[in-house]
Amino acid sequence: MEDVLVAGGGPAGMMAAIAAAEGGARVTLLEKMPDLGKKLLITGKGRCNVTTDFGQDQLIEHIHRNPRFIYSALARLGPREVRAFFEDRGCPLKVERGGRVFPESDRAQSILDVLLAALKEAGVTVQTKAAVEEVVQNKDQSWTVRTSAGDYTGKTLVLATGGASYPATGSTGDGYRLAADLGIAVVPARPALVPLACRPGWVQAAQGLSLRNIRIIFTAEGKVIYSDFGEMMCTHFGVSGPIILSASGRLVDYWQDHPGPIQATVDLKPALDEKQLDDRLLRMIKKDGRKQLVNGLKPLLPQKLISPFIAEAQLDPAQRMLDLTRADRLKMGHLLQNMPLTVTGPRPLREAIVTAGGIAVGQVAPKTMALRSHAGLYACGELLDIDANTGGFNLQIAFSTGYVAGHAAKAYAAYFDGEGSPCK
Repeated sequence: MEDVLVAGGGPAGMMAAIAAAEGGARVTLLEKMPDLGKKLLITGKGRCNVTTDFGQDQLIEHIHRNPRFIYSALARLGPREVRAFFEDRGCPLKVERGGRVFPESDRAQSILDVLLAALKEAGVTVQTKAAVEEVVQNKDQSWTVRTSAGDYTGKTLVLATGGASYPATGSTGDGYRLAADLGIAVVPARPALVPLACRPGWVQAAQGLSLRNIRIIFTAEGKVIYSDFGEMMCTHFGVSGPIILSASGRLVDYWQDHPGPIQATVDLKPALDEKQLDDRLLRMIKKDGRKQLVNGLKPLLPQKLISPFIAEAQLDPAQRMLDLTRADRLKMGHLLQNMPLTVTGPRPLREAIVTAGGIAVGQVAPKTMALRSHAGLYACGELLDIDANTGGFNLQIAFSTGYVAGHAAKAYAAYFDGEGSPCK
């Protein structure tokens, strides 16, 4: 019998296994995929935004659901400790815009290599190709995990099976089923950080274009639901990019009770007021008045956006700049700061970076990640009903909750043997 079984080889599961084994426990880590950390390798566009440079209070502001639950775990293993974990093991990190922390190598593999080495050094037994089929609490309160690679028994069990996004990486929502089978309440899964689909229009015409330093405002029933400043990408289905992913969680929650399209406007020139923008257009007309509109707008807009913008303004791309009427110019100025979008819904859950929903945190002790209803059972990472904005916050949550769960499971295993007191 092992001291600790960990189901799931993502960031939370690996950290839980390391924390337990470094404390002297015998640990086996079970992973359904052939290799650990599949999803980790695609985070941050393959660069791995491993944590944030923000302090705890600022970090908490970026957590959408159940932020108070995470306070204790962050106090145990916060961003500073996560950075030290990797840098002390030979992986230098760097801070980029928005407090985002990346490996200096710009390779997610560098982060995974540290975790794999730490698992090996701590003496964790890793069993891959072991899809968890069932978990059972035995009469002596130990846990048996039935997998496609055989049965494993441990004094404690940490569930770190992740969410239900990017199923090709192994995140197929297994933990929701396992928890439900044990009678544990599970908040239905839904996409959190996910691209958004839009009605056909200028974004599809400009697909592949990244728009930086823009502002977007989402409204419904005359009220602002969400607004943000930053980078957005135009795609064949709608919009993506950091500010869209951050908005998506709020919009998905809104759609739960208010199905239907949501209107949005994109301000392409948020640094200028209406008069400054009009003055700029007048200067462009004075300088390049004989140019056709399709060429005269090059100093103002990215090439991919010029034709979609002109079409949206219902102007003739072949007309000369000097032939623009005052009404045309004012319409262009307004449109530059109010490009319309109709958002119809989120992309499928399988395309989400992070899953919302999971084990309801009211059933979990925040200081240990223990399930209050089942002795010796712990949960961590994306399996919990916690999610946050992009920017390294979700990985930080995974590492923090995994660390706490691993330490608590190790302590409970000692109690199981008649030593110490239960860690609940």
